[in-house]
Amino acid sequence: LEPGMKDEKAILEGFRDWVIARMDKEGLLEDKSKYPAKIFITRTKVRYRNIVNLEQLHALVARYGYTVVELEDYTIAQQVNFFYHAEDIVGIHGAGFAYIGFSKAPVLDIIVDNFISLWFEKMSGILGTGYEYLRTKGVPNDFPDKRPGYHDMDVDLVKLEEKLKERNQ
Repeated sequence: LEPGMKDEKAILEGFRDWVIARMDKEGLLEDKSKYPAKIFITRTKVRYRNIVNLEQLHALVARYGYTVVELEDYTIAQQVNFFYHAEDIVGIHGAGFAYIGFSKAPVLDIIVDNFISLWFEKMSGILGTGYEYLRTKGVPNDFPDKRPGYHDMDVDLVKLEEKLKERNQ
């Protein structure tokens, strides 16, 4: 940890533990067997940062045993459960990755080239869960904001498969 990060670690872990304990008390923390160990977070219901080769990408992650999860289809409690019970998390960069604060699993963040966003890397670093990213080609779209972070993505499936092989050894 960087100097001064002990406080951030205590805060993040304390918050995670408090939420999990509260969910357990309220009957919202579900049994681990109801959730997949390996999850792939996708984004199909958004106006930007869509995947142009989505079908091939979903087929690839399925071959490596990942369950495709569209977080918007689940309640907040279910989303926390997905991350809390996960043993490996791969996905498309987006706000759903904020749930890594409830996880102890390593993360592979697929993110468009030339977009700088360090929040999830920093959170994973503070919690010691492991974080890596796969930079991928941005594809301009019709979204009004033309900055790279809003581009759609053409994921390099060869590079992704290399990363998945490494994660599954």
